[in-house]
Amino acid sequence: MIEKKISEKSKVKFHYKVTDQNNNIRDNTYKDLQPIEFKMGEGVMLPSFEKNILGLTEGSLYKFNLPKEECYGNYNEELVIELEKNKIDLDEGIQIGSQIKGETPEGKKFNCTLKEVKKETVVLDFNHPLAGNSLTFDLEIINVKE
Repeated sequence: MIEKKISEKSKVKFHYKVTDQNNNIRDNTYKDLQPIEFKMGEGVMLPSFEKNILGLTEGSLYKFNLPKEECYGNYNEELVIELEKNKIDLDEGIQIGSQIKGETPEGKKFNCTLKEVKKETVVLDFNHPLAGNSLTFDLEIINVKE
């Protein structure tokens, strides 16, 4: 049987568990049995992630660590802003820590995290939720297709 190796053009299906530097689980596809599938080079996964799995074979179990600089960078306090409540549409029942997707009046899409709700304002964090974290990936390559 020919080993199916991950190349720069492969379509890859895998399970993984991601932990941060404090060993907190940040993502885990094993728990819901829904593996991730993506095509290498399309920008879906971190470039450093793709570089680490290049050449792995179908059925491989692999563990590697990426420093925060190769993940989502340092946490940037300048990306935490306070806005008047009437400037943003908040769904009813939204809670602190919830991810908010929106669009600027110019049509630019954004994601942020609701950090705080004050009387007249809300505090929004535009950092990636994993910014400031080095990450460890434990993964199992399920399928490789060209």
